[in-house]
Amino acid sequence: MDNYKDISYLKNGSAKQKLAYNVLTKINVFNALKQYNPILVGTIPLGIDTDLSDLDIICYVFDFNEFKQIVIEHFSSFDNFKVTNKRENTVIRFLVDDFQIEIYAEATPTDKQNGYRHMLVEDRLLKLGGELFKRKVIELKNKNFKTEPIFAGLLRLDGNPYEELLELEDKSDEELIDLINAKTEIKRIVNPIKDRLIWITGLLALISFVLFIGDSLFNDNQYFTIDVFLYLPYLILAGLIISFYSRGIAKALKTSLILLFLFNITWLFSILAFLENKISLGEFSSVGFIQYIETLLIIGIFVIPIIIFIRTKKNRLTK
Repeated sequence: MDNYKDISYLKNGSAKQKLAYNVLTKINVFNALKQYNPILVGTIPLGIDTDLSDLDIICYVFDFNEFKQIVIEHFSSFDNFKVTNKRENTVIRFLVDDFQIEIYAEATPTDKQNGYRHMLVEDRLLKLGGELFKRKVIELKNKNFKTEPIFAGLLRLDGNPYEELLELEDKSDEELIDLINAKTEIKRIVNPIKDRLIWITGLLALISFVLFIGDSLFNDNQYFTIDVFLYLPYLILAGLIISFYSRGIAKALKTSLILLFLFNITWLFSILAFLENKISLGEFSSVGFIQYIETLLIIGIFVIPIIIFIRTKKNRLTK
């Protein structure tokens, strides 16, 4: 995932990530170390940081003496500046605006270093595991557990947690979801491709409610209260779908999708009958723009759940 190699993603992230971006750009660390292909790794890029989290930067270095001279030139004036030399790596630490910054250098390309590889695996697990999985990771981070042992522990991986996580690099999304489902109490939907369709379905239902109520309010406010009652299931089911998806509750999510699909069929037949009547009377040109949009929304809410069902069934057959 190359987007981690450019820290601009931090600008649109959490409050902590925005602060990190401001600090890193203020000290110009990535330009100063540009020749060493620096990458920010660790918990802050993943959004699972705590108050004690460092800004960890990895570098690809051959000439460690030259590297140390550059680092000293640019950063030795900062508080708590310290250089630690080991046989195969060098670590630089200093403090900027309450952020502890750690620069780790070794003679391995940064995208091949374990810190970056671990982060990519953890990023996939967080996305596939859903909000509950992420919350559990943050909860354990706040208890001062190390990141890699947290992931290995949640997935019940035996052996060295740092090595075991790297074994997951080549696993497919489906395999990782199966691992999460089998090893944790957190259940996720099997096919991540359809996740976007689920969000779209919930969003369409929410937009439908707003549009229908707005149309009723401005054009037929005599029956506004009745219309609110009739269209309310769109709002309720949209909220349930988005909530259950975010929390990874598959069975309740499936039920909500089915209820929305069945409820929407009534409105689909109703609006198609309305359009057919307009066509038969030669009044199709009188159909308003809003009614076109309403029709498309209702058709979308009818078609997308069918696609989700087909994808789910196909995925089961191929497993």
